[in-house]
Amino acid sequence: MGRKKGMDRETWWLNKKGYIEGRVFRSGICRQVKQARWLMEQHIDRELTRQEIIHHINGIKTDNRLENLEIMEYGKHTTNHCKGKKKKSGYQMNLPEQERIRRSEFMKEVHRRRQESDPTNSWYGQRKANKL
Repeated sequence: MGRKKGMDRETWWLNKKGYIEGRVFRSGICRQVKQARWLMEQHIDRELTRQEIIHHINGIKTDNRLENLEIMEYGKHTTNHCKGKKKKSGYQMNLPEQERIRRSEFMKEVHRRRQESDPTNSWYGQRKANKL
């Protein structure tokens, strides 16, 4: 078999994220699309909107059987994938209590000095004027 010539040819490869992606030529128009999306569009006989995502039910990115593909809205797809994740509440360091207090006091002093030297800070300006 040689290279398929004409306007109805397809070229597929595995992209960096593990999905099968390719170029599809139809009626003189070239589109670069993921294979799962292309197969679903052919199955439902219309183009998918930007808000429609193709979800792989079993989680295998290269398993593009129609039984394994599902159309989802973008937000619902994100919610579906984030269900079991634990949310972190910020940056945490494992410091001894003494070091944590030292750093806290240091930052309070830095903040105090910045506020006092800021000419736009009217509260500190009034405080200094009252002391005179």
